[in-house]
Amino acid sequence: MAIEDGYFLARALDGVDLRDLRRIKAGCEIYEEQRVDYVNHNMEFARFLGKMFHAVPRALAQIRDLIFDHTPILRRFLGDGYLKKAEQETLNLKELQVAP
Repeated sequence: MAIEDGYFLARALDGVDLRDLRRIKAGCEIYEEQRVDYVNHNMEFARFLGKMFHAVPRALAQIRDLIFDHTPILRRFLGDGYLKKAEQETLNLKELQVAP
């Protein structure tokens, strides 16, 4: 995500005179508007996964692992919670797309 943030920050500051603090602030506000929802979603999702995988009692963890290992639930969960948003974010970067 740091590379993505760097890309969006560079895009927001493209052509900005770095001696002009008002324009830097305006560029940072553009960057924040573009990234805050996406980053907050990923942070909340990562926190949830951390609790799910690191704060569950052993007996429940064994049941969780059995379910995740033998059903498509984890794949769907990751797809809906993270991968779908990441793919949409990437597809919205029209300047990176190559015409066939």
